[in-house]
Amino acid sequence: MAEMRAGYKQTDIGVIPEDWDIKSYGEIFDFLSTISNSRADLCFKGDFGYIHYGDIHTRWENTLDLSKNELPELRREKIKKLPASLRDGDLVMADASEDYEGIAKTVEVKNIGEKKVFSGLHTFLMRDRNAVFSDGIRGYIQEMPVVRQQIQKVATGLKVFGVSKNTLKNVQIPVPKPEEQKQIAAALSDVDGLIESLSHLIAKKRDMKTAAMQQLLTGKKRLPGFDGEWKKRTLGELGDCIIGLTYSPSQIDESGTLVLRSSNIQNGVLKFEDNVRVISKIPEKLMVRQNDILVCVRNGSRALIGKCALINQNAIGMTFGAFMSVYRSEFGSFIFYQFQSDVIQEQINKNLGATINQITNKTMRSFEIDFPEDENERHAIVSILSDMDSEIDTLEQRLDKARSLKTGMMQELLTGKTRLIKTNKKQEAA
Repeated sequence: MAEMRAGYKQTDIGVIPEDWDIKSYGEIFDFLSTISNSRADLCFKGDFGYIHYGDIHTRWENTLDLSKNELPELRREKIKKLPASLRDGDLVMADASEDYEGIAKTVEVKNIGEKKVFSGLHTFLMRDRNAVFSDGIRGYIQEMPVVRQQIQKVATGLKVFGVSKNTLKNVQIPVPKPEEQKQIAAALSDVDGLIESLSHLIAKKRDMKTAAMQQLLTGKKRLPGFDGEWKKRTLGELGDCIIGLTYSPSQIDESGTLVLRSSNIQNGVLKFEDNVRVISKIPEKLMVRQNDILVCVRNGSRALIGKCALINQNAIGMTFGAFMSVYRSEFGSFIFYQFQSDVIQEQINKNLGATINQITNKTMRSFEIDFPEDENERHAIVSILSDMDSEIDTLEQRLDKARSLKTGMMQELLTGKTRLIKTNKKQEAA
């Protein structure tokens, strides 16, 4: 057995600093009443702020600062009985998640001000009854590795993962001394501030790109030096649609050809984090080519129909699945932006079936776009929009690095491996 590092102790939940305590959620927090209104009850202007579990998963990191973030609202008549309203320092935990990583996602609320805010559907509202934890660090409790391990161990569900109050109350939490808590919270808050500012900047740049596409791809705004004719053209006139490869589970093999699917498209670019490979004789037509447009044409989620990415050199030699189509055209780089804009997205929405979430190749070929006959004008438009894409991509890389930095910091600070306060002489000597 390895010798225990000086200044640390072995506990039931693992090795922690000698001067840290262990308490359970039940010992630290009161669990207060919440309300269960659905999205359909919410509005932009109501009487109360409302925290929905879906927003915890998608909109915020570990802290919800209400001086910077707006909430959906509820009118008084939508609530039968008013529960406890939130206070600064309260924790709101999403008790359900569609993926394993999102189990027990939590935010600490601050800067509530005068407005009443309620914790909503599929959430737990927790209040630190004796201020065991300092303001600013509570939102990171569920990020402690030993806490996450316990929560994931007791989570239940097949399609949706969840935890109950009774099981959560027994989860043990390492508790640093107050001064160290404040130091940890300050360090993590700094990197969260960087993540938040980058996220807002990316959102702003995406909005600018959307506005530019609406102007440039419809001819409403012409670039200087261009006044040639634009015509209405169908995708079928300009290229062809090719349905993807059908394969069986028995053909899946790590040594095979990578099959591009909907999960390989994220924010209009190809990602290779969730891959499937198959051993199969693949027709040349079904091997992707540079400037092909990979399009999701069938999916359980209507929102994903039309999701697309432009094939680059990194994907050459890959194929694509049966729920996908490739649109192949010599004008692929220009038409790709039409797919991202409302021009094609609105036509997709009009042609989706009432019960089946799909668009056929025949339907896709009928889609109309505004098409500049001047090749130089097309290239100029693509150049402007691709420059915007490059700027967004650079910012997203910085955001990924900031999130990786935060993950590393949490691994060090929330386990006590790295200490931000001076320890006793025995520990210093070690």
